[in-house]
Amino acid sequence: MLVSTLPLTTLLRLLGHTIELRYRKLRLVYLHVNRDKVMNEQWVYFIDKSNVINRLSEFKNFYPEHSQTQKGNTILCAEITTDPDCCSSAVVEELQRMNILKAEDVVDAKHIDIANAYPIYDSQYEQNMAQANQILQQYPNLFLLGRQAEFLHQDIDEIFNSARQTADRCLQALAL
Repeated sequence: MLVSTLPLTTLLRLLGHTIELRYRKLRLVYLHVNRDKVMNEQWVYFIDKSNVINRLSEFKNFYPEHSQTQKGNTILCAEITTDPDCCSSAVVEELQRMNILKAEDVVDAKHIDIANAYPIYDSQYEQNMAQANQILQQYPNLFLLGRQAEFLHQDIDEIFNSARQTADRCLQALAL
């Protein structure tokens, strides 16, 4: 029995197959900001094509009780898919232009790149997934888990639910 969280394209390649599925890259730019709080929302989406940021998150806002214990600083996370080589200074400039923060409030910055972040659903998606599923059916003890492995755009609650279902299926397989 094997549970794979590898990107589906990587797993298929390891099994000797090439399927034309693609992922969108993502760069996460984390900003350590010398302020109690920057915004009231957990996340804000930017839909204008002139913005490099797709979504901005302030994790402190997900847990209000944590907000009270971490006075004087906060962390922002800017998600960037439009320009995966975008640097933190461009993110800070954009947030400053929008009057969200001042450049001097930023203490530190870090970025993390995720090569296979979001599945791309193109016109060949259904055909390519049918081909991938046909290959995967040859491995009844192989279980896929997560956005990259299942090639599904899932939110975290859906991934947790999928993990529970995968655990149940593994336990059932062991009971046989």
